[in-house]
Amino acid sequence: MSDKNDKSVETEQGDKKILVVDKDPFLAELVHYHFSKSGYTIESCLSIDDWFGMDPSDYSMIIVDVAIDSNCGTQIIESISQGAPGVSTLVCAPANDTNSIVLALNAGATDYITRPFAISDFVTRINSILKNKVTK
Repeated sequence: MSDKNDKSVETEQGDKKILVVDKDPFLAELVHYHFSKSGYTIESCLSIDDWFGMDPSDYSMIIVDVAIDSNCGTQIIESISQGAPGVSTLVCAPANDTNSIVLALNAGATDYITRPFAISDFVTRINSILKNKVTK
C-alpha cells in the first residue's frame, strides 16, 4: 500500500488506482488485500488534510468515509463530481445515518455501503463499480 506522497506507480487516467479516504487505516488495508493482487495500486488519506492537494482524476475509484473529519465526506464527493466526474465513488456511512447517505448520493456518489458491513458485500460492491466503469 502506498500513501498520498508515493507516486512510484503512475497510471494513465487513473487506471488501476483506488484511493481510500477514511480515518481508519483498516479499510485501506482491506482494499489493498483484495485488489492489489488484481494489479490495483491502493493509496489512502487518513484525514481531510491529507485529501487537500489530491487529484481525483488520478484514480479509477475513490472510497470515502462520509463521517471523516466532522462529516466532510459529502464535500469530498462534491469535489470529485465537479473535478473528475468520470471517477466512481463508494461512500461508507453509519447504518443509522440515512441523511448523510442521501446527501452523498445527491452530491454524485456512485454507490454506498453502511457500517458495519460484511467484507464480502464490500468487495462485491467495489468489483461491481469497477466492472461497470470498464463497460461504460
